[in-house]
Amino acid sequence: YNRNIMIDQSIIQSIFAPFGSEDSLLPFFGPFAIWVGMYTYSQVKGMSYQDWPVPHNTHHLFGMIFATLSIIYDDENIFPERIGVLWTISFFVIDFIDCVRVMHKAYLFHAVCVLFLSLCNLMTPSFYRLRMNSRAMYLELSSPFLHLSQKTRNPLHFGMFALMFTCCRVVWIPFIMKRLLDDGLPWTDFKFLVVIAFYGLNLFWYAKIVRIIIFGPPKKKKEEDNKEG
Repeated sequence: YNRNIMIDQSIIQSIFAPFGSEDSLLPFFGPFAIWVGMYTYSQVKGMSYQDWPVPHNTHHLFGMIFATLSIIYDDENIFPERIGVLWTISFFVIDFIDCVRVMHKAYLFHAVCVLFLSLCNLMTPSFYRLRMNSRAMYLELSSPFLHLSQKTRNPLHFGMFALMFTCCRVVWIPFIMKRLLDDGLPWTDFKFLVVIAFYGLNLFWYAKIVRIIIFGPPKKKKEEDNKEG
């Protein structure tokens, strides 16, 4: 059993060795080139980048894989946390630019919060040690269900999305906040206040979800009311 673990660790190390150095820019510019390509494609095709699920699901899927590896091994020599952090930062740089372009206020606020907190995850020793970026990545488990419900307009799919949103955002974010407080971060610290603001945005979206469940979608702007971010 221990031998198998050592083999697994050596495989992970060999795959991610080029990205592990603190001086390496590959973890940022590699995925950044992917997001730029996808964004350019969406504009050429006349698609809404925010509503196109491919870049978002790509970010979420690989982000959660990186998060799982980081949390399981919890060892910078095997899988550095910075790989997942820079993966997220590179994605939200493009997301921020698009939000500014279309002036979607809720998404723009979301992108600003995520970029700021991602930089904190990279540059604040306690955040990095706790692997906050990896823990926060699991918020995105609800996003594929959002895209599914938007595509099918099936009430069952929307119910699945509402359940996942409840578990992965409404419930999970307070656990992350408690972990920061238990580690000694004052609740008055600006970084923690940004986390509270981010949670408030998710509660704002959650109120919309609950309203749809109780009263049904409004006759106008159905797509806007179903957004998660």
